[in-house]
Formats: sequence, C-alpha cells, structure tokens
Amino acid sequence: MKSSVKSFLRAAKAAMLVVSAAVFAGCGVKEYVDKGLDQRRVPECLEVISTIETSLNAYYADHGRLPDSLEALVDNEEPYLIGGRDKLMDPWGTKIDYKPGQRGNFELRSAGPDCVLGNDDDITNNH
Repeated sequence: MKSSVKSFLRAAKAAMLVVSAAVFAGCGVKEYVDKGLDQRRVPECLEVISTIETSLNAYYADHGRLPDSLEALVDNEEPYLIGGRDKLMDPWGTKIDYKPGQRGNFELRSAGPDCVLGNDDDITNNH
C-alpha cells in the first residue's frame, strides 16, 4: 500500500474515534458510566455515616443534648471522632449534612455520587 493511502486510513480511523467519542459523550454515556463507578462507594459512605452516628450518640449520652454542628465531634480536647474534619466528609469529598432533632434524634445525609443534596441519590442514616 502506498504511504498516502496508509496516511488517509490512519486519519479516517482517528476521525471515527473522535466522532464516536463525541456521540457517546453527547448521549450521557460517560456520565452514566462514571455514576455507576461512584455507586461502588455507597458501602463506604454508609460506614462514614454509621461512625458519625455512633459519635453523636456518645456525645448525647455524655451531654444530654446533641451538638449544634458535627465539628463539635472533632474540635475538642477529647474528640468523639478521631481523625479531624476529614472524617465528616463522604467518599465523594462532600461534607455530611447534619440536622439535629429533638430527644436525641438527628438526620445525617450524604449528597451521594452527584455531590448535590436533596435528590434521589442522597444517602442517609435512615436507610
């Protein structure tokens, strides 16, 4: 085969790859695959939430009330949660949302794989 034909075939293959990638990206395939991979972090997230939940229950047992914020669990001389503020983050790098309630009840919520609170992929301690 002549070198000009080989060059043309290489260029055509490269163009097909670029077009295919653009089509798949436009159809949301990349986002679907990425979200599927992020779903593998859900068990890790549930463990983070469970650890915070245990620390909140210990705080409540000692003080008779819940803290105003999760930072109170780590910003103490004797922290209820060892490891600093990083322990208040979900596996996707978003801070766990905390809403204290009455009589020791509370809600913990991760924004989930999309890192946006308040939609279907959120993960809570009320799972």
